[in-house]
Amino acid sequence: MFVRLRQRRPQDGLEVPLQLQVIEAEQCPANYYATASNGNVIRAGVEFNAIGQRVAYWMFASHPGDMLVTNFLDMTLRRVPAEQIIHVYEPIRAGQIRGLPHMTSSLVELFNIGNLKDAVLMRQQIANLLTVFFTRDAVASDDDPLGDAKNGMTDPDGTPLAGLEPGSAVELPDGVKPEFSNPPDAGPNFAPYMRTMLMAVAARAGIPYEVLTGDLANISDRALRLILNEFRRIVEQRQWLVLIPMLCQRVREAWWDAAVLAGVVDAPGYANLRDDYVDTLWVPHGFPYSHPVQDVDADRKAVRSGFKSRSSVVLANGDDPEQVDREILEDNQRADANGFILDSDARYTSDRGITQAKPAGSVEPAPADSAEPPPSQQQEN
Repeated sequence: MFVRLRQRRPQDGLEVPLQLQVIEAEQCPANYYATASNGNVIRAGVEFNAIGQRVAYWMFASHPGDMLVTNFLDMTLRRVPAEQIIHVYEPIRAGQIRGLPHMTSSLVELFNIGNLKDAVLMRQQIANLLTVFFTRDAVASDDDPLGDAKNGMTDPDGTPLAGLEPGSAVELPDGVKPEFSNPPDAGPNFAPYMRTMLMAVAARAGIPYEVLTGDLANISDRALRLILNEFRRIVEQRQWLVLIPMLCQRVREAWWDAAVLAGVVDAPGYANLRDDYVDTLWVPHGFPYSHPVQDVDADRKAVRSGFKSRSSVVLANGDDPEQVDREILEDNQRADANGFILDSDARYTSDRGITQAKPAGSVEPAPADSAEPPPSQQQEN
């Protein structure tokens, strides 16, 4: 997709005069190849200068699917400078100009899956139309008992008719017996074939089969954790290699530029210190624990062993370490002010409920309206 950075005027009423316009890929036609009036080459809707830099994108004013035939302005390609466009795509080969949807290579499989489902459904519908058949023990004669008005009905051309109603019991003439239809089901190979096709689709899209379909049959807890860990790695790759550097960071920089130029933010020395101002700690949304007890215990041991920092654990959960520190400090101060010594307070109580030694330089909270020392000091005394 494309995101256009649109600078707005002060009278537009925006505190920071910047808007983001999300543009679908179809508005920049991938089949547009030409030479611009300035001599630049246009390939796949992207204009390149003489040294191969992207200088502009050629786009329709609206989506091709929303155009009216009478509105020729929407059907005219317009040149948009490249500095206004954020082109978000995942390159999979060197020199790639445009991106591809992740499901592009699976379209044939998806089409075949749809045809198979339609064919099975049609076969079942046709088979269900035939409910009962009448067979004879002897060769039919001209005196057909089913054609007799006393025993049955006939249509205008004399063809015998036999009707059935729910719950009815009909006595048949001699020599005639019914055989009820037993239509075939989808077949024993239908489910395995569908699973195989969906596994191919999932593999080409880079998504585990279980995540794509929600099919968790015969999946153990250990196998599911491995599958989810693999899926998380794929998501994190696209977060840190595509979305954050291509989109989030560029939007952040454009917002700072617009805010400083509009005088909304006071940033001394911004021209020389721009990199310091726009430097950002990105914290994507964290994944929940698959097994909270085991996962938390593993993180705690990794931190205590020095294999991880506490900040890395907090960041992996999608939180800001500085904000978590402030919240812990505020909670501790509020507990001290009220004279609380909670079992969850690692300053006084271990994870086994044992009172820990008083930290060096710490001040014990005094219970409200009491001259007695806090419980921790009583135990030490």
